[in-house]
Amino acid sequence: MSVYIYGIISAKENSSFGPIGMNNNEVCTIRHQDIAAAVSNIPGHIIEPTREDALAHEKVIREIMKECSVIPMGFGIIAKNEDGIRKILEKGHDEFKAMLKKVKGKMQVDVKVSWDTNRIYADVLKENKKIQKLKEMVSKNPSARNLKIELGKVVKNVMDEKRNSYVNEVKNALGMFSNDSEENKLMDESMIMNTSFLVDKDKENNFYDKVNELEEKSGGKLQIIAVGPLPAYNFTKMKIEKIDFNIIDNARKILGLGEKAAMEEIENAHRNLAYRHHPDRQGNEKQFKKIEKAYALLINYCRHSSSPYSFKKEDVESTIMIMKKAKG
Repeated sequence: MSVYIYGIISAKENSSFGPIGMNNNEVCTIRHQDIAAAVSNIPGHIIEPTREDALAHEKVIREIMKECSVIPMGFGIIAKNEDGIRKILEKGHDEFKAMLKKVKGKMQVDVKVSWDTNRIYADVLKENKKIQKLKEMVSKNPSARNLKIELGKVVKNVMDEKRNSYVNEVKNALGMFSNDSEENKLMDESMIMNTSFLVDKDKENNFYDKVNELEEKSGGKLQIIAVGPLPAYNFTKMKIEKIDFNIIDNARKILGLGEKAAMEEIENAHRNLAYRHHPDRQGNEKQFKKIEKAYALLINYCRHSSSPYSFKKEDVESTIMIMKKAKG
């Protein structure tokens, strides 16, 4: 049996959340010092990303959230056994602790703001004398390309200012009830803001009240949707990944390494091949780039393994990388 990870929590002792896991498996904790992973046993080393299992994964995290703060893991993180879980906790202990402190007693709320473009433009047209004048000039001289270009630029600038004004107003108002925020991608042209907020649980109602107040104040020009409480995915920037054996296997073959190697062997192989194929020595630039990429991949893999480094399939696939996600 393998061990599936849902999230990381603070814990002084092991506990159980009951049969709430995928396929109704028990979700319990495996502890290292003062942190623990919420896990359940599953057969095999791979789990297919079905909608049913993805929803079950999310449901478990939300249930854990009701009892304590949690660093939610992405779907599909599996360790070979309990020792593998403890290694993850040991390796990432300080980062996990810092993140748990950051999200303690807090939740994520995603706020999406869309505007009625036609209505906003109609208001701009009523208010802006310059646009009115340019439109009148264009209507009298429809073939005047320069006038049309100028009108388009002025309209765009004014609409951009309006957008920024609305977004700043919403962010500033909601920022009073939140600790941090992260920007997400806008989903369509009508969406002007898509932001995740880290909100104290005891300020949840204040936050939603302010959302409603802002929407009412806009007089129908803005649609503001707040989704929460959510696990603090955007504020726990840790990424746990299994390593792709085929990528590592190909990299070690490019460097001419066997299935086991010490760091000195890896560095010597890289140095010799890079010297031979360096473009400054009329070498093959394409091969040189392959060598550099292979070396970088193996060095990254070795940071998450132990010497002598094994490149055997079972060892590579049982190695898990813990990395900080890039911000944004």
